[in-house]
Amino acid sequence: MSCLDQLREDFPKIPIVGTVPVIKTAVERSENKRIGILSTKRTAASGEYQKNLIKQFASDCEVINIGTDKLVPLIEKAEINSNKFRNILKQVLKPFIKVQPNAIALGCTHFTLIKNQIQEILGTNVETLDSGEAIAQQVKRILCAEGVIASKGIPSYRFYITGEKDTFSIIAEKLIESRFIDMVETVNLDHN
Repeated sequence: MSCLDQLREDFPKIPIVGTVPVIKTAVERSENKRIGILSTKRTAASGEYQKNLIKQFASDCEVINIGTDKLVPLIEKAEINSNKFRNILKQVLKPFIKVQPNAIALGCTHFTLIKNQIQEILGTNVETLDSGEAIAQQVKRILCAEGVIASKGIPSYRFYITGEKDTFSIIAEKLIESRFIDMVETVNLDHN
Protein backbone atom coordinates (compact mmCIF):
# COMPACT_ATOMS: atom_id res chain seq x y z
CA MET A 1 0.00 0.00 0.00
CA SER A 2 2.92 2.38 0.44
CA CYS A 3 3.06 2.65 -3.35
CA LEU A 4 -0.64 3.52 -3.76
CA ASP A 5 -0.04 7.06 -5.00
CA GLN A 6 2.63 5.86 -7.42
CA LEU A 7 0.33 3.19 -8.83
CA ARG A 8 -2.48 5.71 -9.30
CA GLU A 9 -0.05 8.00 -11.10
CA ASP A 10 1.35 5.20 -13.28
CA PHE A 11 -2.09 3.80 -14.16
CA PRO A 12 -4.52 6.76 -14.18
CA LYS A 13 -7.23 4.87 -16.12
CA ILE A 14 -7.34 1.96 -13.68
CA PRO A 15 -9.17 2.53 -10.38
CA ILE A 16 -6.89 1.40 -7.54
CA VAL A 17 -8.43 0.87 -4.10
CA GLY A 18 -6.27 1.14 -0.99
CA THR A 19 -6.66 -0.22 2.55
CA VAL A 20 -6.38 3.09 4.43
CA PRO A 21 -9.92 3.31 5.92
CA VAL A 22 -9.27 0.52 8.44
CA ILE A 23 -6.98 2.87 10.42
CA LYS A 24 -9.89 5.27 10.83
CA THR A 25 -12.14 2.44 12.02
CA ALA A 26 -9.50 1.31 14.53
CA VAL A 27 -9.36 4.82 16.01
CA GLU A 28 -13.16 5.01 16.23
CA ARG A 29 -13.36 1.66 18.05
CA SER A 30 -10.42 2.10 20.42
CA GLU A 31 -11.51 2.89 23.96
CA ASN A 32 -8.04 3.46 25.39
CA LYS A 33 -6.79 5.54 22.43
CA ARG A 34 -4.08 2.95 21.74
CA ILE A 35 -4.16 1.41 18.31
CA GLY A 36 -1.87 -0.94 16.52
CA ILE A 37 -1.03 -1.09 12.85
CA LEU A 38 0.33 -4.34 11.44
CA SER A 39 1.77 -3.94 7.97
CA THR A 40 4.70 -4.85 5.80
CA LYS A 41 8.07 -3.23 6.54
CA ARG A 42 7.79 -1.17 3.39
CA THR A 43 4.44 0.30 4.42
CA ALA A 44 5.59 0.93 7.99
CA ALA A 45 8.74 2.68 6.73
CA SER A 46 6.95 4.69 4.06
CA GLY A 47 7.90 7.95 5.75
CA GLU A 48 5.60 10.85 5.01
CA TYR A 49 2.84 8.63 3.68
CA GLN A 50 2.54 6.70 6.95
CA LYS A 51 2.94 9.86 9.04
CA ASN A 52 0.15 11.57 7.10
CA LEU A 53 -2.22 8.65 7.67
CA ILE A 54 -1.53 8.70 11.39
CA LYS A 55 -1.87 12.49 11.50
CA GLN A 56 -5.13 12.39 9.54
CA PHE A 57 -6.82 9.52 11.37
CA ALA A 58 -5.00 8.91 14.67
CA SER A 59 -3.46 12.17 15.88
CA ASP A 60 -5.00 11.78 19.35
CA CYS A 61 -3.92 8.16 19.75
CA GLU A 62 -0.84 6.26 20.76
CA VAL A 63 0.05 4.30 17.63
CA ILE A 64 2.08 1.10 17.81
CA ASN A 65 3.27 0.37 14.30
CA ILE A 66 4.71 -3.04 13.48
CA GLY A 67 6.21 -3.53 10.06
CA THR A 68 7.29 -7.06 9.20
CA ASP A 69 8.40 -9.00 6.15
CA LYS A 70 8.25 -12.34 7.97
CA LEU A 71 4.56 -13.13 7.45
CA VAL A 72 3.71 -12.51 3.79
CA PRO A 73 6.11 -15.12 2.32
CA LEU A 74 4.71 -17.79 4.64
CA ILE A 75 1.13 -16.79 3.86
CA GLU A 76 1.88 -16.96 0.15
CA LYS A 77 3.36 -20.45 0.62
CA ALA A 78 0.18 -21.53 2.46
CA GLU A 79 2.16 -22.33 5.63
CA ILE A 80 -0.15 -20.49 8.02
CA ASN A 81 -1.14 -23.59 9.98
CA SER A 82 2.39 -24.64 10.84
CA ASN A 83 3.98 -24.35 14.29
CA LYS A 84 6.77 -22.35 12.67
CA PHE A 85 4.27 -19.75 11.46
CA ARG A 86 2.51 -19.53 14.82
CA ASN A 87 5.83 -18.98 16.63
CA ILE A 88 6.86 -16.27 14.17
CA LEU A 89 3.45 -14.60 14.49
CA LYS A 90 3.71 -14.58 18.31
CA GLN A 91 7.16 -12.99 18.04
CA VAL A 92 5.91 -10.33 15.59
CA LEU A 93 2.93 -9.48 17.83
CA LYS A 94 4.97 -9.10 21.07
CA PRO A 95 4.88 -5.26 21.01
CA PHE A 96 1.07 -5.37 20.83
CA ILE A 97 0.91 -7.80 23.74
CA LYS A 98 3.11 -5.48 25.82
CA VAL A 99 1.25 -2.21 25.08
CA GLN A 100 -2.27 -3.69 24.80
CA PRO A 101 -4.01 -1.58 22.17
CA ASN A 102 -7.81 -1.97 21.90
CA ALA A 103 -7.79 -2.18 18.12
CA ILE A 104 -5.35 -3.47 15.51
CA ALA A 105 -5.57 -2.26 11.91
CA LEU A 106 -4.36 -4.84 9.43
CA GLY A 107 -2.50 -2.79 6.83
CA CYS A 108 -1.86 -5.61 4.38
CA THR A 109 -4.51 -7.60 2.56
CA HIS A 110 -2.54 -10.81 3.17
CA PHE A 111 -3.16 -10.43 6.90
CA THR A 112 -6.90 -10.97 6.48
CA LEU A 113 -6.03 -14.64 5.94
CA ILE A 114 -4.50 -14.83 9.43
CA LYS A 115 -6.96 -12.56 11.24
CA ASN A 116 -8.30 -15.39 13.42
CA GLN A 117 -4.79 -16.44 14.45
CA ILE A 118 -3.90 -12.85 15.32
CA GLN A 119 -7.09 -12.55 17.36
CA GLU A 120 -6.37 -15.82 19.15
CA ILE A 121 -2.90 -14.61 20.20
CA LEU A 122 -3.99 -11.10 21.23
CA GLY A 123 -7.17 -12.14 23.04
CA THR A 124 -10.72 -10.85 23.14
CA ASN A 125 -9.86 -7.39 24.52
CA VAL A 126 -8.30 -6.46 21.18
CA GLU A 127 -10.40 -5.97 18.06
CA THR A 128 -8.59 -7.00 14.89
CA LEU A 129 -9.82 -5.01 11.91
CA ASP A 130 -9.26 -5.61 8.24
CA SER A 131 -10.55 -3.62 5.32
CA GLY A 132 -11.89 -6.51 3.26
CA GLU A 133 -15.56 -5.56 3.40
CA ALA A 134 -14.84 -1.85 2.88
CA ILE A 135 -12.63 -2.68 -0.10
CA ALA A 136 -15.30 -4.95 -1.59
CA GLN A 137 -17.93 -2.20 -1.24
CA GLN A 138 -15.62 0.37 -2.87
CA VAL A 139 -14.84 -2.00 -5.76
CA LYS A 140 -18.58 -2.58 -6.23
CA ARG A 141 -19.21 1.20 -6.29
CA ILE A 142 -16.48 1.66 -8.91
CA LEU A 143 -17.75 -1.21 -11.07
CA CYS A 144 -21.30 0.14 -10.90
CA ALA A 145 -20.15 3.70 -11.71
CA GLU A 146 -18.16 2.42 -14.69
CA GLY A 147 -21.07 0.25 -15.84
CA VAL A 148 -18.96 -2.91 -15.89
CA ILE A 149 -20.44 -4.90 -13.03
CA ALA A 150 -21.79 -8.27 -14.16
CA SER A 151 -25.56 -8.31 -13.95
CA LYS A 152 -26.24 -11.71 -15.52
CA GLY A 153 -24.55 -15.06 -15.58
CA ILE A 154 -21.22 -15.86 -14.03
CA PRO A 155 -18.79 -12.96 -13.87
CA SER A 156 -15.21 -13.37 -15.00
CA TYR A 157 -12.29 -12.57 -12.74
CA ARG A 158 -8.67 -11.62 -13.23
CA PHE A 159 -6.11 -12.02 -10.51
CA TYR A 160 -2.81 -10.17 -10.50
CA ILE A 161 -0.43 -11.61 -7.94
CA THR A 162 3.16 -11.11 -6.85
CA GLY A 163 3.61 -14.64 -5.54
CA GLU A 164 3.53 -18.10 -7.07
CA LYS A 165 0.50 -19.16 -9.13
CA ASP A 166 0.28 -22.65 -7.62
CA THR A 167 0.30 -21.32 -4.07
CA PHE A 168 -2.26 -18.68 -4.98
CA SER A 169 -4.55 -21.38 -6.36
CA ILE A 170 -4.34 -23.36 -3.12
CA ILE A 171 -5.27 -20.30 -1.07
CA ALA A 172 -7.91 -19.11 -3.56
CA GLU A 173 -9.69 -22.46 -3.42
CA LYS A 174 -10.17 -21.91 0.30
CA LEU A 175 -11.68 -18.46 -0.27
CA ILE A 176 -13.64 -18.74 -3.51
CA GLU A 177 -14.85 -21.45 -5.84
CA SER A 178 -11.98 -22.42 -8.10
CA ARG A 179 -14.13 -22.25 -11.24
CA PHE A 180 -13.97 -18.45 -10.96
CA ILE A 181 -10.24 -18.37 -11.57
CA ASP A 182 -10.26 -17.49 -15.26
CA MET A 183 -6.90 -15.80 -15.34
CA VAL A 184 -3.99 -15.48 -12.94
CA GLU A 185 -1.05 -13.31 -13.93
CA THR A 186 2.14 -12.79 -11.96
CA VAL A 187 3.35 -9.20 -11.84
CA ASN A 188 6.57 -7.63 -10.60
CA LEU A 189 6.14 -4.40 -8.63
CA ASP A 190 9.83 -3.45 -8.59
CA HIS A 191 10.60 -0.27 -10.53
CA ASN A 192 14.11 -1.42 -11.50
